[in-house]
Amino acid sequence: MINNRSAAIAATIPAGELAVHVLGHTTPGVGSAIYREVPDTGTLEPWQFRSNGNTRRWELSEPVVNELMFGADPTGVADSFPAIQAAMNYCSALQKSFTSASGNFSLSDMVRCLSSPGNYKRGSSWVFNNNSVYTCTAATTRAAMFKFGNDDSNYSTSMLWNSVIRGGVFNCNYKAQTGIWVAWCNKVLVSECEVRNMANSAGGYCAGVKVGSNQGVISYEGFVQNCKILGAFGPPLIPHLSEPRGIYFENCTDNQTESNLIQGVRIGIEGDLISGWDGKHSNNHFWNWSENAPMAEGFRLYGKNKFVGNQFDGVMRCFVLLAGNNNIIGCGLNNVTVSTAIDNLTKFVWLFGASAGATAQGCHLIGDATHRILAEIEVGGGALAANYRKDGSNYYAFVGTVAPVNL
Repeated sequence: MINNRSAAIAATIPAGELAVHVLGHTTPGVGSAIYREVPDTGTLEPWQFRSNGNTRRWELSEPVVNELMFGADPTGVADSFPAIQAAMNYCSALQKSFTSASGNFSLSDMVRCLSSPGNYKRGSSWVFNNNSVYTCTAATTRAAMFKFGNDDSNYSTSMLWNSVIRGGVFNCNYKAQTGIWVAWCNKVLVSECEVRNMANSAGGYCAGVKVGSNQGVISYEGFVQNCKILGAFGPPLIPHLSEPRGIYFENCTDNQTESNLIQGVRIGIEGDLISGWDGKHSNNHFWNWSENAPMAEGFRLYGKNKFVGNQFDGVMRCFVLLAGNNNIIGCGLNNVTVSTAIDNLTKFVWLFGASAGATAQGCHLIGDATHRILAEIEVGGGALAANYRKDGSNYYAFVGTVAPVNL
């Protein structure tokens, strides 16, 4: 056993020993790993070192790695971006998996995570410890903290298939527009991640979790589950302009969301013209902070979506639907004991455009004398479909079918 990499580089390892145990990257006990001897050819990678007067080469040989093996600082004092990027490059090059260590890690740039060349359909996994906190410390705003896959149309290396991104706390620190960005995928699960404090963006595409890209490539079946997204505290409400989303799908079809908690954003879950169709969205909780300007919209999607069991607390427009054949079942709006700024503004379903439509069944809307619901359904952003004002301890079960044009 050798204390750290510096000692290993200086060592004369006896002939016949083909593996060494290095007790830490810099400090013994922090980043312990096994290294095996490999041919001394090509570029010396960050996961390799030479010993015996630069005559023998050794390579990290662990099936699952963490950032400490590459020299990351778990105290958050030093920049851990180079170490974490090296860990991701190692996983891509050698078809390994990543499971993070506990700690606080500072990132001066966006970490890029790619699948293994020639093995992209097998699936990759990145598991972040829930005691791992990553904070963006970039000098200028970054597009994301972590970008998984790429959007360069290189099908064999850039598209993620059957992959999992799980866990971790990602503090954008108002310096990254997105916490987790899956750029190009087919069947990718983002689960149990916490993202907070997204930076605003002039293009309006900042989000806690973003699946897809605007670079002309189409993604399929993004699934975001059990994530907690805590957006930035913001200025007075300006709906749908340069504001953070909780989850944003871009050029990605057949998406799913389930059991996510979304707070402090202007739009909870949004899909663009490609992504806003054929989604399945269940048991998400949209919870407005009283300290924040009100959440403008819960969902902003197009058509043929299924919504089951979603809960909205203090959201101005729960469903903004831009096309038809949407199904809403068992969802609820609570407009009591939330920000008074939304008095007389809240709408449950907002059908925008002549082709927009939905079926709503078993949905409960609650208001009181201070926090009222202006209309259950509104069409085209102006004409009231039904002028039911709910004051007092009123429950209203809306059951029926909303026609596409005339209600």
